[in-house]
Amino acid sequence: MTAIKRLIAGSMLGALAALSFPTAADAVSLLACMTAHKDEMKALNTQIAELQKIKVTPGGPNTKPGQCTERLQAIQGSVIMAASDKSSSDHREKISCLSVKKTLLEQQCICEAKGVQFSGEATVVDNSLAAYKRYEEARKHARRAAKDSPELKKISEGATRLRGCYSAQAISELNKSSAALEKLGQAKR
Repeated sequence: MTAIKRLIAGSMLGALAALSFPTAADAVSLLACMTAHKDEMKALNTQIAELQKIKVTPGGPNTKPGQCTERLQAIQGSVIMAASDKSSSDHREKISCLSVKKTLLEQQCICEAKGVQFSGEATVVDNSLAAYKRYEEARKHARRAAKDSPELKKISEGATRLRGCYSAQAISELNKSSAALEKLGQAKR
């Protein structure tokens, strides 16, 4: 990458970080973390790209997606992976495991810049995703009952900053937010 491309990419990342974080210090923290992990990110990107180039010969019985594929789907929320033949599924699982590592590393930097704890441990990630799903359900019901409530907005702002931040702290805060939203939804009925 030339110096000009690095400058442009750095400026774009800086602008995005400034939009995402309330203070310049938070944006600087994000950039510092991303810079500290740039070699690891580059290696993961290279490994993913190399695996994506490999043409897989389909074969074997249909199998369900593996743990990494399912975790990547849960983290990204939009990708649906169906059962496929064993060869294709195994290959996709290798790519997914690397993609999960890369995504968690990126999210770690974002969360730490926000001042939120982060853990990439599988059970913490899974429990955090489950807590965020419960929160989203509670928010949907509360929104129907208390559309323009300032309390609803305050709870939503606090919980939204935790999205993608996997930790005991996030689980606890999301559970508290879910309980508050459930009460709010019931009180307005």
